[in-house]
Amino acid sequence: MKNFKEFLNEKNTGKKIMSDVDGVIVDFGGAFKQWMQTNFPKVPVDITITGPTAWTFGLEKDEAWKFVELFWNTPAGVERLPFFPGAKAGFNRLAKNFSIHVVTALDPRFKGARLKNLSGFNYDSITIKGQGKLEHILNVTKPDIAIEDKPEYIKKMSAAGIDVYYPVLPLTSGVGAGTKYRSWKQLVKMIEDKYLK
Repeated sequence: MKNFKEFLNEKNTGKKIMSDVDGVIVDFGGAFKQWMQTNFPKVPVDITITGPTAWTFGLEKDEAWKFVELFWNTPAGVERLPFFPGAKAGFNRLAKNFSIHVVTALDPRFKGARLKNLSGFNYDSITIKGQGKLEHILNVTKPDIAIEDKPEYIKKMSAAGIDVYYPVLPLTSGVGAGTKYRSWKQLVKMIEDKYLK
């Protein structure tokens, strides 16, 4: 027989959620743009670009990644990325009924900073993948539900039978697979309505 604490901690659905971090839990694009405007005001950064060049922010690829690398190496770049409104509360609400596994594409040397940034988030595991994130999700994590913002991953996970949810961002416009959401409140409601009722 389960004691009361075990009962409270039981994952009621038996379903596994995989959650991305950047663009899903934290506003990497907004934080990067603000950091660029403060530190390199003469370099124009556009976070509204869609399609495969979205993460070059309107810059040449090599130039963009030079600035992204500088940004990642600041405390603001990983440790203090701002959360999307309702992300922490929504994430932790889902954690009461689902097994949650965070899989994030990040240089492994920033793992400590990422863990610090996600302090207070209730998850069952976190995997930092410099390379091979999608393969890890499909072959190791094997979630029932995924929260992701990269169009290529959304399409491939949907094709693999995973119930994928993605935020409405310039990056995700025209994805044509999965289910879009506009806020964490809406996301949690959609998942709970589908799996808890």
